Amino acid sequence: MAYASLDLVIDQASLFTLGPITYQDSTGTAYDITGYAARMMVRTAPGGDVIASSANGDITFTLGGTAGTITASISALVTSALEPGSYVYDLYLDPSGSVGANSIRLLQGNVVITPTVTE
Repeated sequence: MAYASLDLVIDQASLFTLGPITYQDSTGTAYDITGYAARMMVRTAPGGDVIASSANGDITFTLGGTAGTITASISALVTSALEPGSYVYDLYLDPSGSVGANSIRLLQGNVVITPTVTE
């Protein structure tokens, strides 16, 4: 499966949720992702500084097993610490539950973090 491009807008100091996204084949049948792990990073640019990451707990996931769904969340506490600006991200699924040769890149795109006004 080829990855999809999806640009995101994250409001500073607000809960951000992406999904649920269904990982499915070309006929629309959901893959069973039981035992899979998901990972995601937001960076200043490809290979640039990490702004938010699932590796350090900034981004959390809910995986839907046989339904094939993935939901990513970033808490309001985390988004409040993010600097407004333009960034990039990608999201991977790892079938073995850890990073490996079979990792699947599902999504990639740009991220705009909008500033909060009310504090």
